[in-house]
Amino acid sequence: MIQYCQGNGILVEAYSPLAHGTLLNNSIILKYAAKYRVSAAQLMLRYAIQLGCIILPKTTKINEMKENLSLDFEISQDDMNDLEKNKTLVSTHEVRNG
Repeated sequence: MIQYCQGNGILVEAYSPLAHGTLLNNSIILKYAAKYRVSAAQLMLRYAIQLGCIILPKTTKINEMKENLSLDFEISQDDMNDLEKNKTLVSTHEVRNG
């Protein structure tokens, strides 16, 4: 669905890109976050961006706002594929596969 939307000039917003916090302690997400030396939240936000989604993370904490802006890294395609294969983050972005 993301590809369809992008092909037709439709912007896609990642609904709840942090999965309401439910995946912040997921072992697979934490493994990749450690690999990239970022927080679990940063990894999840970057994942959504690399899918081509708009992200609007919600927080009232200044330190989390700053962290959410520090997404100057890239998840390798192999790691993106692995995250998708493991269905770790895809469930929060179900729109990817319809």
